Amino acid sequence: MTEQEARNCMEPFYSTKWNGTGLGMYIAKRYVERNNGTMSIESKKGEYTKIFLKFQLI
Repeated sequence: MTEQEARNCMEPFYSTKWNGTGLGMYIAKRYVERNNGTMSIESKKGEYTKIFLKFQLI
């Protein structure tokens, strides 16, 4: 993903696919946040994309 795509991918209805709904990452981010976590993305287009999930230990 480009830097811009990585920033936008967690917004509702954002998709780079012609038939995508753009809800997958948005729903995942909301689930993580509702469980006191954070979600971040590191990506280099054409090489890799890493998604980091961090949760608080109780």
